Amino acid sequence: MSNEEALQAMRTGDFEKAAGLLGPIVEENRFSSDILNHAYTLALHQSNSGDLPIAAFRIARSLSSTKPGIAADYFQRAMLTGIDQKQIQEVSEWQGTLATEGIHKPGREVRTDRVAHVMGCFLPGHAPSLYVQLLARSLKQQGVRSHVFTTEWTSSWFFNPPGVVQSDPPEVDAEVTVARVDGDFFERAERIGEAIRASEIDILLYHCGPSEQITVRVAALHPAAIQINVNHAEEVSADLFEGFAHLFQNGLERTLLPNRPKRWIPLISDIEDRLKTSTPMSRSELGLESAGTVSATFGNLFKASEAVHLETITRILREQPAHFHVIAGAGDPTPIRNYFEGKGVIDQVRFVEHVPDIAGMLGMVDIYLNSFPVSAGQSILEAMAASIPAVIRKYPHATHYNVGAELAGLPELLADSEDDYVQITGELIREPAFRLRCGAELKTRFQAEFRPEGWGAKYVDFINEVVAGVGG
Repeated sequence: MSNEEALQAMRTGDFEKAAGLLGPIVEENRFSSDILNHAYTLALHQSNSGDLPIAAFRIARSLSSTKPGIAADYFQRAMLTGIDQKQIQEVSEWQGTLATEGIHKPGREVRTDRVAHVMGCFLPGHAPSLYVQLLARSLKQQGVRSHVFTTEWTSSWFFNPPGVVQSDPPEVDAEVTVARVDGDFFERAERIGEAIRASEIDILLYHCGPSEQITVRVAALHPAAIQINVNHAEEVSADLFEGFAHLFQNGLERTLLPNRPKRWIPLISDIEDRLKTSTPMSRSELGLESAGTVSATFGNLFKASEAVHLETITRILREQPAHFHVIAGAGDPTPIRNYFEGKGVIDQVRFVEHVPDIAGMLGMVDIYLNSFPVSAGQSILEAMAASIPAVIRKYPHATHYNVGAELAGLPELLADSEDDYVQITGELIREPAFRLRCGAELKTRFQAEFRPEGWGAKYVDFINEVVAGVGG
């Protein structure tokens, strides 16, 4: 078995064979070859192998002391494909041990009239981007200016095209700085940290979870006096922040650093205003004239690409030949497209890339099929506001996987298993009255709980609490 034989299998697209050949080679080399490590994990990814998480984790561990910038890349590959909570905690602790000892201090009283939002990417239709757009606008109404710094954490990543930034900044009440994507993860983080220090902004809001290794590394550099982790689903457990804002109550309840200032500031959406001004997209634009019913999944495509989610969608499409499914969101749709082609249901699937705002798409959708195990958040609210019933896979309350169920809160639409998910979706497809009733109940809940009034003031109050707590 030669290296060349394995790489030839990669070139010809025989990824399963390539993975089988490369596994023993990288073990024998003790993960010393960057080229073979990359080829091995890419082959595992392309063949949908369940061995990818542990393989990537072992490679990362072997490089963590000698090549930390590359190790972070492999830790990210492992975290996004399914390592356990203990291993995730190990990665967070590793990031913490490499944290900069000297926190950047401004040499003056901390200014609270400016904040920076540090986020993975910033582009139209992306749920965290919509969140930051709305937050910057709300903060401006409170006299606080915003600056957005992206980290491009999945740009030039192992299954995405090299050298291409993901961000395409939408209109926002803020200055925007998009990160460069050359270099290893730590080199990229260092440039972002330098840009933040040069901005002389004292308060950073990190919109990220532990899997975003470049973003977490920026936090480890501590380029500003006050750092707050905005927990969109799962908080960063490394001790890098002065406070934590939680979008979901279950995040507040399971915080890993309970002695730090924390606040539950519920997720909101301005979708009602956007629905009034959006240009509706017709089904004919997507070739859906013959569709009996249409479902959709919106959001970052890495959430929608989990095999268990795709297999469940496949079951629904096979059982319902007149039903079609639409997928829209940031990221590379190729793995999802390849999966549905392999299952023979690609003719019932439509992909919409780089949509500036999903508001215009909601009128064509009958059912929202939430991603799992990694749940959407903002997309669920937007479906609720448009009276679209959302089918959601339920998980134990004290996990970030259950945020979708927390938002929707309608027991009839919460599935305890994949079989339940398929059954509930089938009932919604077959029974229009059931769809209408569930959609109406979700809209009522949205209007009662998730409108944006008073939202910016809640953030300003929490920021002032954190600053006061550290003697700002």
